[in-house]
Amino acid sequence: MPDFSVRAQLTEFMDDHSRPEAEFEHAYRELAIINRRLGGIRAIRRFLPPTRNLTVLDVAAGGCDIGDAL
Repeated sequence: MPDFSVRAQLTEFMDDHSRPEAEFEHAYRELAIINRRLGGIRAIRRFLPPTRNLTVLDVAAGGCDIGDAL
């Protein structure tokens, strides 16, 4: 188990563009699975105001599946 009490100084995996494309595709598939299992869009939609003219900035959006669903 990683020690989360100390800030990691490692480069973010998804920022390393020298890695093979297959690794990114695999990571995006895993992110989509995690988002679905943790409630996905349902977990976020309940906190949004009931309007159609809403702008959302999703920083570090991963695979953008949540933004696409919104």
